[in-house]
Amino acid sequence: MAFFRSVSALSRLRSRVGQQSNLANSVRWLQTPSSSNTDLYSELKELVPEYQERVKKLKKDHGSVELGKITVDMKAYDRVPREILWKALEKKGVRVAYIRAIQDMYDRVSTSVRTQGGESDDFPITIGLHQGSTLSPYLFTLILDVLTEQIQEIAPRCMLFADDIVLLGESREELNERLETWRRALETHGFRLSRSKSEYMECKFNKRRRVSNSEVKIGDHIIPQVTRFKYLGSVIQDDGEIEGDVNHRIQAGWMKWRKASGVLCDAKVPIKLKGKFYRTAVRPAILYGTECWAVKSQHENKVGVAEMRMLRWMCGKTRQDKIRNEAIRERVGVAPIVEKMVENRLRWFGHVERRPVDSVVRRVDQMERRQTIRGRGRPKKTIREVIKKDLEINGLDRSMVLGGMRGMTALVWLGSAVDPDEGIRFRGMSIPECQKKLPGAFPGGEPLPEAVLWLLLTGKIPSKAQVDSLSKELRSRATIPDYAYKAIDALPVSAHPMTQFTTGVMALQVQSEFQKAYEGGIAKARYWEPTYEDTMNLIARLPAIAAYIYRRKYKDGKIIPLDDSLDYGANYAHMLGFDDPEMLEFMRLYISIHSDHEGGNVSSHTAHLVASPLSDPYLAFAAALNGLAGPLHGLANQEVLRWIRSIVAEFGTPNISTEQLADYINKTLSRGQVVPGYGHGVLRQTDPRYTCQREFALKHLPNDPYFQLVSKIKEVVPPILTKLGKVKNPWPNVDAHSGVLLNYYGLTEENYYTVLFGVSRSFGVGPQLIWDRALGMPLERPKSVTLEKLEQLVAKSS
Repeated sequence: MAFFRSVSALSRLRSRVGQQSNLANSVRWLQTPSSSNTDLYSELKELVPEYQERVKKLKKDHGSVELGKITVDMKAYDRVPREILWKALEKKGVRVAYIRAIQDMYDRVSTSVRTQGGESDDFPITIGLHQGSTLSPYLFTLILDVLTEQIQEIAPRCMLFADDIVLLGESREELNERLETWRRALETHGFRLSRSKSEYMECKFNKRRRVSNSEVKIGDHIIPQVTRFKYLGSVIQDDGEIEGDVNHRIQAGWMKWRKASGVLCDAKVPIKLKGKFYRTAVRPAILYGTECWAVKSQHENKVGVAEMRMLRWMCGKTRQDKIRNEAIRERVGVAPIVEKMVENRLRWFGHVERRPVDSVVRRVDQMERRQTIRGRGRPKKTIREVIKKDLEINGLDRSMVLGGMRGMTALVWLGSAVDPDEGIRFRGMSIPECQKKLPGAFPGGEPLPEAVLWLLLTGKIPSKAQVDSLSKELRSRATIPDYAYKAIDALPVSAHPMTQFTTGVMALQVQSEFQKAYEGGIAKARYWEPTYEDTMNLIARLPAIAAYIYRRKYKDGKIIPLDDSLDYGANYAHMLGFDDPEMLEFMRLYISIHSDHEGGNVSSHTAHLVASPLSDPYLAFAAALNGLAGPLHGLANQEVLRWIRSIVAEFGTPNISTEQLADYINKTLSRGQVVPGYGHGVLRQTDPRYTCQREFALKHLPNDPYFQLVSKIKEVVPPILTKLGKVKNPWPNVDAHSGVLLNYYGLTEENYYTVLFGVSRSFGVGPQLIWDRALGMPLERPKSVTLEKLEQLVAKSS
């Protein structure tokens, strides 16, 4: 049990040992344990074509120069003498306390052997490093650092991952010299280079091959020459192609599939569960290392065909059943594996771009290909070209850098997605579908906000009983501590409602369950649990905080208590001071349609960003509110109402002619101003959130002069904007209507409208924060670029 001691101590030890090893800086192509399998595999794949280009640039005879590779297995992890380990630590100046801590981990470790005949007695382990320990790779690197001090100045070109070595050389003679150097340095200290598992491969640059009389040897043992070898689970070919690796990965996938066939082919197992099992256990085996493939369409087709065969057999179907691939995928819930390959390549591309510029993987990736005269035939496809195509397919270009990242796909958001033609979909359901299928309040019928929250969090349509249960739970969590009210009272009454709202949310952060759990050492896999508690508490308490701010700033300051008989939306309106049943119904609709609008808008993205370094939901949502308070995001419905009031003030009445309205709109545009409430960054049709508010108004206030003016504006504005030819979307958005409805029911204080928006947005942001922690989403850290660099790129491209 000594091996499984304090993780913090292991981290300090690993940091200390890693800092005191200089081997990585002394050897030209050496990888320390900070590099992944994919790092080394990609570098090895990239070096072959790069070397080929250098040969051509130097105009050498292609048949007289070769790039040779030797894979050497040292079998050293299990054979490290403990005495050498202690001496290496001491020689590197590691503190005695650290050495003793490591010795404690290796002290009194024993094991036994179990066979068919029984189990042996325990016997001590006195040699080798612990397999699976995060500290072992650093200890092994330090040992090699000490043992190879005499050969580090020779700088042999090599790649090292644990005890697997790849040596590179331009001739067999050169490789023999380097191999002998490594053999002498290691075998004199008790390490043995494996004779049976070491292999030699020459990279083919053309059909003309140099004939050599020499052999590559370890001592007197001749290393066999191969045309391909496995390295860190991937296949490297002498011609630089990936056909062997593609076949190998498909075979690996089938092996996993056969092992899991008892589950995947069981008719009693739900098909969706089979799909989840496949995504977890089988598909990763196929995708391993694919991020480094210079993939062609034939390779994608081969992998795709293999996957479809697996999925069809999972469903008990064959091609003879004549069921479309899309239907099979929809049944099992599995996206095309080719899409996952693209996703993995772009993730790998981002990983490489974030690495330090002096890292080996970056240096290899940034090698500039020489311009050479190529021979016959199409040049070989490179991973750079594949990634460039992936970026083009995903619509990424440099204009996004200076355009607010508009249109750039950069987030995973579960709750909703915005289709340019259909508008928002909550978990795949359009607003009309939500109005029809989600439980609503009687007799109005608008979806209850609790039903929308349930849908966004779980992806499932709740029953009326489930909605009632959630509503009851939210009411039980809605108690506001006195110090939160006092924090708001410390601000002047004249403070903007959003300033007071953010202050109130920050005051609630004192009770964060996530902060307490994190400080208590909660496991990463359980982060979502306190995040759920914080999120539900926050959502439950927002209406009371928001209502208090309204009563304090605009009314008598008296708190209206929660009504246990009302749902979330109705209670919010009630605590504001409104009890008109139509206003309660509109508040339900308002919260539902403003709850979420995918993850790229300012408030949602801000919450995701701030939560990514594990800030709790209170901190993240407070930041989202500050983004929402910006005039370009959360103030739009206020501006619409003010603009409409300016029209009424201009003509003295809302009952104006179409010609008068068109003239006023043209004057607005001629002054360089925009028509508020029209256009959208994503939508290219009328916002369905506008449409449902219009239908509500037609039902409840068809004769209101302001509503009639809004209807007339919708008829006049789109043709004018379309005629200008500069607007991608001339249609009304959600903000074009909400202000007039709120004004009609007596909530006339425009500056407060953003608070309503903020309460609603918690329904979309909160569930996503829970899922971010459940899925282990990483710290968001995009790469930036200087303006000078952009100018250089523009000059270069032109």
